Amino acid sequence: MILAPLLSLLACSKGPPTADTDPPTPVDTDTDVTETAIVHTGDTAEPPTPVCDALLPVPVPFQSHNGFGGSEDFDIDMLGRHVSINGSGNLVARDPITGATQLLSPNVTGSAACTRMLPSGNFVVCDVAGNSLVHVDITTGAKNTLVTGMAYPNGAEVDPDGFVYVAEQNAGRVRRVDSTTGEFTTIAENLNNPNGVIFSPDYQILYVGSFGGGVVYAVDRTGVDTFDPPRVLVQDPGNNGGFDGINVDECGNVYITEFVAGKVYRITPDGQIVNLVADLPSSWIPNLRWGNGVNGWEETTLYVSDRSQGRLFALEMGLRGKPGFLTPP
Repeated sequence: MILAPLLSLLACSKGPPTADTDPPTPVDTDTDVTETAIVHTGDTAEPPTPVCDALLPVPVPFQSHNGFGGSEDFDIDMLGRHVSINGSGNLVARDPITGATQLLSPNVTGSAACTRMLPSGNFVVCDVAGNSLVHVDITTGAKNTLVTGMAYPNGAEVDPDGFVYVAEQNAGRVRRVDSTTGEFTTIAENLNNPNGVIFSPDYQILYVGSFGGGVVYAVDRTGVDTFDPPRVLVQDPGNNGGFDGINVDECGNVYITEFVAGKVYRITPDGQIVNLVADLPSSWIPNLRWGNGVNGWEETTLYVSDRSQGRLFALEMGLRGKPGFLTPP
């Protein structure tokens, strides 16, 4: 089930889309999937235990949803809104049900490479044009530059304590930044064009993609703010088209997007098995996020951004994303 109220706003098609212009009333004649909205009710029951040794067959079918343009990265906030930097450099939130947009903060950056929600509900944005990390207060719209002098900040992850882990592609390193004070330490160095950054479900391993280097690194945590040197989780699993977006599921499998090739891969936690999850009709898939169960975003669906067409691909994976502060209670 995916975003039924979007039918009046978005195109939805199973498998590769066949047109950029969608009919007013889409009719899917080759599927018996009934599309209905999912509304989070605040149910506090324990989620079902995932069956990690019974993954769905891949490649998986996918659907596409139009109307989600913006910068290369996005996040889904606790209200179930799609949050990203728009073409004017503003941080905006879009309701997928109504299509209504809200300006969260104007003129944040002319070139953004990461957009991540903090535990407070505020956001951090990688300002590529300014080589900085910017904090945005969504209540007031106020902006605060946390760190300057970065070397192409091009990917970020946030932990439950509000620390931001930023990959600096041109410096080959990852910094750990206090989102309140801007104080930072370097936790990984000598990486090949680091880009996407994501934690394992237990926050004990930081995974880092390599843009054009054909590598996915694993950085093991040894203490609260200390990490081992990076190790290679997997080498050359794809066509070396540029690993960009990265995420994990609740079982610890790692997902990466191959930017130019339009492919999404799944890597087992031990790095031994790599599967092609989807071959998407796009040459610009820079990021991906799991749904959070709010406002129609399915928890077991992986949403992949297609920046070239301003849409999202929805991949039903049968597993949720990692639990954490981004998951509604």
